[in-house]
Amino acid sequence: RNARIRADDELADWIEQVGVDRFLDRWLSEPIFAGVDHDAARQYRIEDISVIISQLRRLGQGVQPSFWDRLSELEMPVLFLAGSDDRKYVAIAEKAAAAVGANASVELVPDAGHSLLVEQPTAVAGAIAAFLGSSTR
Repeated sequence: RNARIRADDELADWIEQVGVDRFLDRWLSEPIFAGVDHDAARQYRIEDISVIISQLRRLGQGVQPSFWDRLSELEMPVLFLAGSDDRKYVAIAEKAAAAVGANASVELVPDAGHSLLVEQPTAVAGAIAAFLGSSTR
């Protein structure tokens, strides 16, 4: 956790120095975003650099508490979505669903990696609509 917090702080400092465009170029060059249309991703970019920096420092994975040990307490239906090409998050979704138990389901969005909403927005909406339709019965 401490290493992640330091890494996020360093990234926030770098973003302050170089700006949103260079940050986005670096971010999109990561292999996890290989399937993302860069022009489409730029449409969703956050213009205000202070928002990005604040999110890294206040909402990053290092500062967020872990709730893995409480997933089994969830009693409502839970949907975990992951892009079929994002093996890391497929494994995380499956592990989380197993921790929740019978009320959990995992939906893998075909032909998508880490940025589901940018890569396959219609499929994501369909998966959520199907889940909501099935969990209201």
